[in-house]
Amino acid sequence: MNTSIKHLLLPAALLAAALSACQKPAETRPEKPEIDQSTIEFSVKVSALETDGATVTMTHNGTDAETYYGFYYTDLETSVTDAINRVAASLTESGADMAEVLFSGTTYITILKDLDPLTTYRYVVFGMNEDKSVYGKPASADFTTLKGPVNFTVSVSGITQTSANASVTSTGDATDTWYCFATEDLTSPLADVVASEVAELGSDLSSVLRDGNDMVQLSGLSAGKSYRAVVTGLRSDGTTYGTPVAASFRTSAPDVDYVENPNWTVTYAGKGSYQGSPADLISVTVSGGSDTYTTGVITV
Repeated sequence: MNTSIKHLLLPAALLAAALSACQKPAETRPEKPEIDQSTIEFSVKVSALETDGATVTMTHNGTDAETYYGFYYTDLETSVTDAINRVAASLTESGADMAEVLFSGTTYITILKDLDPLTTYRYVVFGMNEDKSVYGKPASADFTTLKGPVNFTVSVSGITQTSANASVTSTGDATDTWYCFATEDLTSPLADVVASEVAELGSDLSSVLRDGNDMVQLSGLSAGKSYRAVVTGLRSDGTTYGTPVAASFRTSAPDVDYVENPNWTVTYAGKGSYQGSPADLISVTVSGGSDTYTTGVITV
């Protein structure tokens, strides 16, 4: 019995020894060495442009542990280096919690909002640690937002008896031409006034079309009359666009030749009171005729 047991146990022991011999000791993987931050390069791409926004994608060749910062500006004459120094100094002075403002990961996407239409921006990304030290090779990308609806304003100055100057502003570019004119129609909807005016222009519009911000002299007006200076978007093919705007004004009164009426005698009646207040009194004597009059004070 004992001999039998030994024979049964021996193969089991040998098997255990064999299995033990086949197992390799556990490997100890070395820790990933820290990257030299001076070798990290950033890149930035701008996409999905809108009139008031854009999507920015930032990447770098470092690890997920690196942090960085991105910003945009419009004074494009400022170099990227100067802009980074300006922003870095501002962050330092502000005492901001860097953990809340810095990006991380090898790729980061942000969506810009509340931008101005048809405006060129520069987006910059640069490496920045939580201790506010700057590292790596920054990247930048210039982009221009899309053109939004074109809006106009108009104001009137330099009014004389026969002319006035209309100052027009436009949010469009050189392709967004407009037309400015004066009308005595003070009550009709501007859309109707514009349609009637454009119909009278004919096909040759090049001489009346303007673009950008400009001043137009409105001439051929009559003295002492009320007008509206109207601005509308107008293309060379006669198509109108946008919302017309207007400014009301009145030309200077016509010159009047005054003559002395022999039937009136005006004299100064001295100091007195009028409606309970101190006043200089004027005495008017009418000796004949049916002309009416009113009194007033002028300087001579």
